[in-house]
Amino acid sequence: MDEETQMAAVTEFWGFTRRQGESTNSLWARYEIVRNRALTDGNFQMGVVGCVLQLLRASVAILAQGSNPGALIRNGSPAVWGLAPGGL
Repeated sequence: MDEETQMAAVTEFWGFTRRQGESTNSLWARYEIVRNRALTDGNFQMGVVGCVLQLLRASVAILAQGSNPGALIRNGSPAVWGLAPGGL
């Protein structure tokens, strides 16, 4: 791969954010595509902890765009990516 393709793949990976109104399944599918592109085209691999932190950041960033903060809380407990408490 040429250097420009590698940089584009890695930049896309680092800039990953959740889209307004995007479902959890769509987020995961799109993330996997972007992550795989960074691996194959950009020769870049992030560990599990880094990927989890990136997905968490992408999911919470939607709050800054005017989403309802209460959407992250269900039954008094934190909800992650729309899952009920204990759903992980």
